[in-house]
Amino acid sequence: MRPCVEGEPAVRCHVLTGKVISVGDGDTIDVDVAGVGGAAWHVRITGLQAMELSRYSTSASQRRGACHAREAARRMERLVLHRRVRLLSQRRESYGSGPRHRARRAIQVRRSGKWIDPTGILLREGHALWDPNAKEWAWNGRYRELAQRAAARGARIYDRSYCGRGPGGARAIRMSLRWNADGRDGHNVSGEFARIENVSGRELRLGGWRFRDSALRHYTLPRGTRLRPGASLRIHVGRGTDRPGDLFWGLREPVFENPSSDRRETGDGGYLFDPDGDLRAWVIYPCPDRCPQPGDGTRSEGGDDDHGGPPPWAGGGKKHHG
Repeated sequence: MRPCVEGEPAVRCHVLTGKVISVGDGDTIDVDVAGVGGAAWHVRITGLQAMELSRYSTSASQRRGACHAREAARRMERLVLHRRVRLLSQRRESYGSGPRHRARRAIQVRRSGKWIDPTGILLREGHALWDPNAKEWAWNGRYRELAQRAAARGARIYDRSYCGRGPGGARAIRMSLRWNADGRDGHNVSGEFARIENVSGRELRLGGWRFRDSALRHYTLPRGTRLRPGASLRIHVGRGTDRPGDLFWGLREPVFENPSSDRRETGDGGYLFDPDGDLRAWVIYPCPDRCPQPGDGTRSEGGDDDHGGPPPWAGGGKKHHG
C-alpha cells in the first residue's frame, strides 16, 4: 500500500498497475492490469462525472453525445491512452454500479518520469462535475477545490453559453437548494427541493430543461413550463401533484447527500441544464467561506447569482443518508 494522495501519508491505498488500452469516455477507461489474468478491467474513475456519450468509438470523430462529452473523452484519452497507470482504492474491492460492474479506482498516469493525476486535470479545466464518494473518499476535498476554481472561472462546463445561446441570457436564472429536508430525509423526500427564480426581465420557457445531481439520473421539466419575471418554482425530489410553483421529480428516496463533518469531506451538488446542454445554474455544498449560506445550514445559494463576489462553486456526490 501507498499514500492515496501525495503528501498525505495517513490515508493509504491498495495499488495495482497496468496499461490503458482504450478510453470509453471522460470517466471510464479499460486497463490491462499487470499480474491479473483475463480480460481488461473496465474502470470507473473515482472523483468526476463527465457528460455522457451516446455513441462510443475509438475514433474521436465518430463519437456523439451530450455537450462536453466528446471533449472530456478526448482530453482523458490524450492524458492516459497507451500509458502506464496506477489504480488506487482505499478498499481492496471497490466497485461502481451498472450492468458492466465497473471497478471503481482513482488513477495516476506516468508521464515524463512523474506520476500525475488526470482526474484533477479534467476537474481543474472544467471538463466534468465533481463526484465525491463516501467509500473512496481520500480525494474528495482536493477535487472539490479544483471544481470550485473551475466554476469560479466559468471554465467549460461552467460557461453558461458554451453549448449554445439559451433562452433568457446566461444570467437569467438563480437557484437555491434545500439539500437537508426537515426530519429524516427518507421520510420527507419532497422536503429536498431546488428553488428556481427568473431574475431576467422576460418570461422564460423551461420545458425540456433538466435538473440533476452528480449522478446520471435527472428530472426533465414538463413541456409548457413557464416562469414569469421575478417568479420562482420549486422542484421537489419526491412525489406529489404538480401545481403552479411546485413540480415533483417523483422519486421514492432522497438524492442529495448530507455533508460529512469528518475527513471524508463528502457533499453534493444540484445542476440545472438547458436543452442546449449548458449548465445554467448550480449549487454546491458544503460551500467555502465566500459562498453565502443561510444560518440554518440547509440551503446553499448557487448558479448565476454573483452575491457581490465570484460565481458560486459547483460539485456533486453520492447518496448515503442517515
